[in-house]
Amino acid sequence: RRSSDLYNIYICYIVGEVLREKKNGMKHLLYLSGVNMFSYWFSFFIFHFFKLLLLNSFFTLGIYFVSDAGIYIFSLLILSSFSSLFFIYSLIKYFEKEESIMNLYSYALILIFIFVYLISNIININLFGLFISPDYNILDIFPMFSQIKGCYSFTVSYYEGIAASNTRIIKTIIIQLINCIIYLVLMILTEKNIFRKGFNYIKVKYFINDSNIAFSNVQINEEFLNDNNLTKTEQTPLLQNNIQNEIENTINNNVDNGSKNAINSNLVAIERNRIIEDNNKNSIPTKIVGLKKTYWFCCKKNIRAVNNIYFGLDDNEKFGLLGFNGSGKTTTFKSITKEIFYDSGIINLSNRNINSQFNEIRKTIGYCPQENPILDYMKVREMIEFFLDLKEIPGTVENICKKFGLEKYMDTYCENLSGGNKRKLSFALALIGRPRILLLDEPSTGVDPESRRIMWRNILNLNKGKVNFNMILTTHSMEEAEILTDRICWLKSGSIVTIGNPEKLKMLLSVGYNLHIKFVHLSNEENNEETKALLCSSIKDFDKILNDNPNIKPYLEELLNLVKLFNDNCSDFELKNINKDSSFDFNIKVNNDKKKILFTKLLSLKKENKNISQVDISKESLENILTQI
Repeated sequence: RRSSDLYNIYICYIVGEVLREKKNGMKHLLYLSGVNMFSYWFSFFIFHFFKLLLLNSFFTLGIYFVSDAGIYIFSLLILSSFSSLFFIYSLIKYFEKEESIMNLYSYALILIFIFVYLISNIININLFGLFISPDYNILDIFPMFSQIKGCYSFTVSYYEGIAASNTRIIKTIIIQLINCIIYLVLMILTEKNIFRKGFNYIKVKYFINDSNIAFSNVQINEEFLNDNNLTKTEQTPLLQNNIQNEIENTINNNVDNGSKNAINSNLVAIERNRIIEDNNKNSIPTKIVGLKKTYWFCCKKNIRAVNNIYFGLDDNEKFGLLGFNGSGKTTTFKSITKEIFYDSGIINLSNRNINSQFNEIRKTIGYCPQENPILDYMKVREMIEFFLDLKEIPGTVENICKKFGLEKYMDTYCENLSGGNKRKLSFALALIGRPRILLLDEPSTGVDPESRRIMWRNILNLNKGKVNFNMILTTHSMEEAEILTDRICWLKSGSIVTIGNPEKLKMLLSVGYNLHIKFVHLSNEENNEETKALLCSSIKDFDKILNDNPNIKPYLEELLNLVKLFNDNCSDFELKNINKDSSFDFNIKVNNDKKKILFTKLLSLKKENKNISQVDISKESLENILTQI
């Protein structure tokens, strides 16, 4: 009994240990680094089995001196160890929490008895005979049940002298041997993703349709995104003419919401058509073609996490995948690295399809997932040496640590690192060996500004003098995206809503300029009713603004002069904010022919008007542009 209890406690430990490597991405990172999954599981099995062997040997040692069944009990516990390990390993793939697996492992028998009891009462047939046979019954498929039954048979044999009990121990041993074979096969099939592939096929074929999917709220121009039209390569000139017209209109005029939507639809459609045209040419080494991924729920509406996206990376291009939380960025990353199965689409990396040629390219991928894939019981030095050996890359740990600002922590255990240093170590592991394909999922999260600059410098130096290099980056920092990427796309509810070079997107989609102006404190309040009336006619809801901000009353005359300047030179303007220091933030829209005149007058205000202490003009930020789409 004591052996059985400790045995099950150790099974809990095994579950937690293996599941942690799955949850933090270490298992998948090892796979991408070239580790054979047979080697991975075999090393785990040997490590855990010998611990169970010592545990079982300790508690069965005394049996040899009191009974001739000692060898049988020892054999039973060894085979129980085998079958339990295979059983647990096969379940790891489908669970995210240790508690879920242990609940299944511990309470499955109770649930089965309840189920059988209910069925027996419903159909008035006693099914318990299948479960209470002393020799063979359905519950023998659970390693824990077979182990308990064998130990119980030994107890009966020892205390009551029933000779048949030894025979039952032998039968239980045979059952555990069969269980070992069954669960080993089950584990192999699970690791090969046979069940997931089958489930994914059934899910896509029978359970997922447009009527039960929560689609994106973004309305894309159907003229450009219609599947039938976009497969025709002769449409490209039309699309390019449309976007060229939009660009010219944007440069010469201000962008309203309607033209912004048209521009975004055209940009997405051009990229989509470019990918479709490249189907047989393979001139775009890395491309995502019509990727879809739906999370299926049996009791509620399915969620389309990635909704038919198209984008491609040319040689030496760095690409940014941006969007709000839940927009589909991480799901896209997991699809690219084969961590999850996607519903449909094609993913090519370095002109190789990941479904058929992934083993050829996985060692050329550098991957930094959201979680830190590090082993807490190893030192920083050991982690780096481990991955240098895995990728067969010559290099010294000292140089790598110095390059990424980790030289002070080489002999520190990973579990004792701060969150920022763990992130730097994860980033360093992704860059070992100068990978041809670099996938960075929010790499600078939780990192201090100095370390962030170190990361950026390493990324920018990566593809110098190198061909066939691609990088895909996800980040919530627009500054990071602008510095590190050549092009970006903005995901919203699983769909790409715009795509292009960051500077060009700012030029195309900017709604104007931001003006920050601060007046010198005036002692006399101007309460001219005519001034107030003119401001109310020019600024929306000015009455309410004035009531909410009575401290701006001394500046009404100066504010009116500024509004007159806007009326003479701007096509539109808006008072965006009044700050606590009584400074004002405006958004102004100005045509090209008036831009020089307006900016010259605004910048000269500080010199010419003693009541103005600060004038700042800036283009609208990329973050504001994208978040308003």
